[in-house]
Amino acid sequence: MQILRYEIEHHAAYPWQLVQGRICHLRLRTGEALQSAAVLYGDPFWFSGAEKQPVLARSEMQPALRCSGEQYYSVSVPMRTHKLRYHFVLTLEDGDTVYLSELGVTPPLPESVLRPFNVPYVYAGDHPAPPEWAEGFLWYQIFPDRFCDGKENQGGEDFIPTRENFFGGTLRGITGKILYLRELGVQGIYLNPIFRSDSNHRYDTVSYTELDPRLGGKTDFRILVETLHQAGMRIMLDGVFNHCGWRHPLWQDVRLRGKASRYYNWFCVYDAGELSRLPLEQLSDRRMKEAPPYECFAFAANMPKWNTENPEVIRYLVSIAEQWTREYGIDAWRLDVPDEVSLRFLHAFRTRMRSCNAAVYVIGEIWQDAAWWLEQAVFDGVMDYPLYHAIRDFAMTHTDPLETFAHRIRRWYAAAPEAVHPYQWAFCSNHDVPRALSLCGGNKSDFQLAYVLAALLGGNLSVYYGDEIAMDGGQDPDNRRPMRWTDPEEEIRGFFHSLLRLKRDVLRHCRLTAMELTDALYLRFDGSGYGILAVVTERGQAVTPQLDASDSLLLEAPEGHAAEGTVQGFAVFRREVTHDGNT
Repeated sequence: MQILRYEIEHHAAYPWQLVQGRICHLRLRTGEALQSAAVLYGDPFWFSGAEKQPVLARSEMQPALRCSGEQYYSVSVPMRTHKLRYHFVLTLEDGDTVYLSELGVTPPLPESVLRPFNVPYVYAGDHPAPPEWAEGFLWYQIFPDRFCDGKENQGGEDFIPTRENFFGGTLRGITGKILYLRELGVQGIYLNPIFRSDSNHRYDTVSYTELDPRLGGKTDFRILVETLHQAGMRIMLDGVFNHCGWRHPLWQDVRLRGKASRYYNWFCVYDAGELSRLPLEQLSDRRMKEAPPYECFAFAANMPKWNTENPEVIRYLVSIAEQWTREYGIDAWRLDVPDEVSLRFLHAFRTRMRSCNAAVYVIGEIWQDAAWWLEQAVFDGVMDYPLYHAIRDFAMTHTDPLETFAHRIRRWYAAAPEAVHPYQWAFCSNHDVPRALSLCGGNKSDFQLAYVLAALLGGNLSVYYGDEIAMDGGQDPDNRRPMRWTDPEEEIRGFFHSLLRLKRDVLRHCRLTAMELTDALYLRFDGSGYGILAVVTERGQAVTPQLDASDSLLLEAPEGHAAEGTVQGFAVFRREVTHDGNT
């Protein structure tokens, strides 16, 4: 047997192989020019004839991303049974046919020698598919205390946010702005925590079964959800299940009773004596680092960590989330710091949420490469921090040149399968990072470029409240100022109207197929019957791209002159597909 030295790659593992429901998504990468690529697949024990030849179907692979001399191919094949074997049949540029299997790249091999790739036995509950509605969805993130107090936030311009103070936003205030949100073009709202807590951010939950009375009651919440649904919009809640607040009654029971508490093993306690003896004021950041009597979140003593390996804790917390989901028709959950939550809990959470809402969408707050969690199928997507950081460093802070940005986007693309990208959560601002406009130094052109890149490359797109009217704000808590209702920024708001419409009506149905870095970065996307060309330039530079006569301008930077043939900053064009299928 001869092993051929061609640069062609696939592995029977994430992100090259991904099962969702009864569909297996496959990807390969090649540095070689191919005429075609196909996959032969079937059940490893399904044979035909006296010679027991495998029964294999054939599917042609489609070109995915092309960049830097590399070409990705992808295909999605149905699984007739719970198992799958497959190998690739590739036609090289010179017409020769080669196989790609576990053996590597070889000439065509007989079945007796071939070692195909395999998909282990698939249990349906281990490989749920994301809900179709969540593909490329448009969200609006609301920090509840600061969005709307029902009186247009009068005096909000004089309010200086701290970690302790409250402004007075309410659920009724949010309900009163649903028409505004719908006209803006978003499709759903994501609420930072709303359960009873001691702080304005509400990540220190005191009761998971009660709404924070400062925000309103359960009737107010029901009206909010029903009004959203009547408007054709959806709602996402923030689930803080890694830790709770200091005054949570179960934590206080442990402090009072120590090891005699039935909830002692519900938390991660190291020294019950010290826990009962020391008041919160003496549990400094230094103490929690050097000699902690118990585990907490980020050395913050007022947020003790749940033992999410404990089956009783899993049942307790997940059942509460299940009740909210079922009783109020919750459409989606975002889980806070799930990288510190047990995998057992995360599996149980997603399974139980799907049991009461088959179309629920669950994402996680993961700041690094999220391959491990996505491979485990505990989330439909995650907050796309690798994409955010690449966009931030190029478009907002200008620490990366265009070449570095292109390199990081290639790595970002390769880290997740094509089937996952549409469900990832892209953003330019949120409650944990400085607002995009502030990172841009107030430069609205850079600000628009950042959001355009997030819309082009991201799956879901989230707008942080106030970004659409050019609100600024530095590090937490400065990025949580009251929403400004009396002085809208019409230029930026108009930009968001256009961008969100473009994302919803055009980009949502496109996939990235080519990325070329020459005098600018050229991004090409394929849709159904049309293509998209996005041109991104180095800061302050202008280029003259080669355009077709039929190309129509969809969006450009404020300083752009696409009508005269030049692009500066960015420009997005629509191009029609020709009779031969090319754009």
